[in-house]
Amino acid sequence: MEDKLKRLRKSMENTVMKELIFEKKQMDAIRKSIKNDYRLAILQLLRTEKSGAEVIKGLRARGITAFEDLEGMLFTSLHDLEQQHVLESYWVESEKRYKLARKGHKLLEELEGETRKSLSEKLQELWSGGSNR
Repeated sequence: MEDKLKRLRKSMENTVMKELIFEKKQMDAIRKSIKNDYRLAILQLLRTEKSGAEVIKGLRARGITAFEDLEGMLFTSLHDLEQQHVLESYWVESEKRYKLARKGHKLLEELEGETRKSLSEKLQELWSGGSNR
């Protein structure tokens, strides 16, 4: 995801938006949003039952490579979400399968709503010429 932000910045340097400057506060908000995107992406992928390996493939397909060499981080995240009753899991032969629990569906709906609202606010802020302080 960080690579996407870098590519966006580079492409902006070559467009009419080249004079757009992000303040530190805006950059910090974007980075926080990217971290939350990982959790959102995991929950979106688990709308349908998947194994951990399938989740990693789905994340990779979305351009999220943070878990490529740190698969343990993903499985820790999945375990934490299970402990919070956001995910349910069960074993099929030697493979653990994950899916959203009822609480997970509610959380996903909330996160998607927050993401839409946040994106809309950020775009409004950028197009209005700066931050709304």
